[in-house]
Amino acid sequence: MLFRSLEKPLDEPVLRTRSSEPTSAGLQSVDLAFLTDYVRKAMDSGKSIAVPDIRNEPTPTKPPANGQRPLFKGMCLCPVPLSEESRAVICVLFPQECGPVESYLVEAAGQEIRGAWSQMSRNDDLRGIKRSYDALVRSSTVGISRVDAAGTIKAWNSAAERILGCSSADIVGKPFPIASASERDVFATCVSGAFKGQSTARLELKCWSASGRTVDVALSVSPLTDHAGAIVQAMVVFEDLSRFKRASHGLQLQKAVADILAHAASKPQAMEAALAEIARELKYDCGE
Repeated sequence: MLFRSLEKPLDEPVLRTRSSEPTSAGLQSVDLAFLTDYVRKAMDSGKSIAVPDIRNEPTPTKPPANGQRPLFKGMCLCPVPLSEESRAVICVLFPQECGPVESYLVEAAGQEIRGAWSQMSRNDDLRGIKRSYDALVRSSTVGISRVDAAGTIKAWNSAAERILGCSSADIVGKPFPIASASERDVFATCVSGAFKGQSTARLELKCWSASGRTVDVALSVSPLTDHAGAIVQAMVVFEDLSRFKRASHGLQLQKAVADILAHAASKPQAMEAALAEIARELKYDCGE
């Protein structure tokens, strides 16, 4: 039987039994208040308790039905600290008197349960972290990708699809779409550094979009490790700079036009110079 308490202090522990037959028959022959008292003692003390013969304890058993002999004599209890908020007690009832051998077997079972519970808790934590990570990647407004040591894309989130117009199905398994050869070399250096444990905080370059246009992006590259701490991939986080660059160019153009208007000798000269500056900034030809 496994009794588990979910609350501290253990004034009224929550008892939950987990066992196989004939536990139900056994519990019917043992006074539940007697059993609960010993479970509480084991939980409070944190130490194993062995009762060689429960028949020698006050009101340990209920009168057997039809003159049958009591099913159990010995009892061993072993506390198992599962976490700071949760503890359990293994209770084993023996048909014979119990001694050091039985106590050792119950304590060994307790250690096995504790190890298995710890592993389950770690797995639950990892699954929770993965769910949080997946939700963050899905909802992020910046592009997030994972690449291998060769720069081949292994994962691609929805924001990355929106920025460059490339779906995950189309781009996973292909090189990261850096536009120029020189910038590809810089990106490869950053990825190589990530696999050596180094991070690149910010790098501005141009990437190809699905439409064939280049998109200005700012990206960072960081190492990604597995549970053992080995670097297995690199994370690439990038954002679209097009809007910011357009805004910056707009501000520069406004300042240039304002300077022209402030220093022009006449209105016609100001108009001609302002139009020429606008055309130059927008890369248009300005005729006479």
